Amino acid sequence: EPSEVSISREEDTIRFNIRPHCLSFLERISNHFEVYVFTASTEDYAEKIVGHLNAKRKTIQGILSRNHCL
Repeated sequence: EPSEVSISREEDTIRFNIRPHCLSFLERISNHFEVYVFTASTEDYAEKIVGHLNAKRKTIQGILSRNHCL
C-alpha cells in the first residue's frame, strides 16, 4: 500500500501513513493537555514527521527523542 505522506530529507525520503482520526484526536486533547511526542528516533527525523502532524503549531508542544533516552 502506498504511503499517504512523503517528506524529503537531505539524505533520504520519509514515507508514512497517518492513522485515521489522529489529527482530530491531537486537536481535541491539546485543548486539555500539553502534548509531547516520545520517540527513540533521532530528533531531525522526528521533527519532520511532527512538523507535518503539527502544521498549525497548536497541537504538539515538543519532542522527546533519542537524545532524551537513557
